[in-house]
Amino acid sequence: MLVAQTRHIRVLSQVFSPDFTGVHIFYEADYVIRAVFTTRILNCSDTVRLWSGLDQTNRNVIRREMELAKVQIDDDPERFLRTYNENLSISG
Repeated sequence: MLVAQTRHIRVLSQVFSPDFTGVHIFYEADYVIRAVFTTRILNCSDTVRLWSGLDQTNRNVIRREMELAKVQIDDDPERFLRTYNENLSISG
C-alpha cells in the first residue's frame, strides 16, 4: 500500500480532487489531514450572479489581483511553452 511506503517521509503534501473519498486511509495511518478550501465554479456564464455571491473581502482580493495580473490570448504554442518554461525556471 502506498500510504505505508511513505511513512519515512517527514512532510508529504498532496492535493486531492474534491471528489476523492480515500482521505480516511491517510488519517488512519496517523497523517495530519488539513483541508484547504477553494471554489469550483462549474458555470461561469452569469458573471453578475457570481460576483454578487462573493463577500466583500473576496471581491477586494480579486480586484487587487486584477490590477497586478496580465492576461492575454496567444495562439502560438511555441511561445507559450517558452514562457511557461521560463516561469518554471524562475520559480525553482
